[in-house]
Amino acid sequence: MSAVEEIGQLVETVLEAYARGDEDVVEDNSNAILVNYLEAMRDIHFEESHVEWLNEIIEAVDGETPQQLIAVLEREEDPDYVFLGSQVAVLIAGYRHLDNLVTIAQAVGIKALLQND
Repeated sequence: MSAVEEIGQLVETVLEAYARGDEDVVEDNSNAILVNYLEAMRDIHFEESHVEWLNEIIEAVDGETPQQLIAVLEREEDPDYVFLGSQVAVLIAGYRHLDNLVTIAQAVGIKALLQND
């Protein structure tokens, strides 16, 4: 089975479990879905040069350090990348139930969008 087929199987497993009301299967696969979602974002929306920056965003969220998260996000000069990076932070912080970091990342993302006008 190819990697794409495996991802498709994972997606179907989660969606079918949801349809059956099997929250345990959805929860059991949540980490795999998050990882694949982040990898897809990275592959589609980011340049290779952004991989280290994305890792720093994740480290800032994992360290629960809002100041570091803001500094890492705002180090990027392109507002489009800042916004996309903020979405990565939102995904990780949301998954970890870090509501304040979700809000901080969203605020930085909105600020970037406003600068882009």
